[in-house]
Amino acid sequence: KGFNGAWIGQADGEQRCTIDDGIIAWHWGESSVLKVSGSDRVSTTVAEETFNGRVLADGSVAWSDGDIWVRPGPSPGNTEALEAGANIEVMQKSLQELRRLVSAGGLDCDVDEALKGLSRIAESTSSTEQF
Repeated sequence: KGFNGAWIGQADGEQRCTIDDGIIAWHWGESSVLKVSGSDRVSTTVAEETFNGRVLADGSVAWSDGDIWVRPGPSPGNTEALEAGANIEVMQKSLQELRRLVSAGGLDCDVDEALKGLSRIAESTSSTEQF
């Protein structure tokens, strides 16, 4: 089950397949069986040719034909995307807290001024530092 989902090529970002319960559905329409051996070895046979893969520490799969599969989305090396996701999470929590305070009447300042301040932070290019 740990392999379920979409996989793309690391080098080109192109769709390779989708795996569901050990069945590889290839992007061209064929399917094959994913065999898992131990904690870090996989293989599959396509058109009578067997390909062996090794699961790397980052979760990618390096195949015997030189291809490397990764999951689509932010990669561990893509710190910009990860930071953006973290910033969104911080902003969502901050807005939830602001809503809670406003609805409870617990603010000792002007709500409009507080919202203008949040808006300035959101527009800033260095918002990570300000949070």
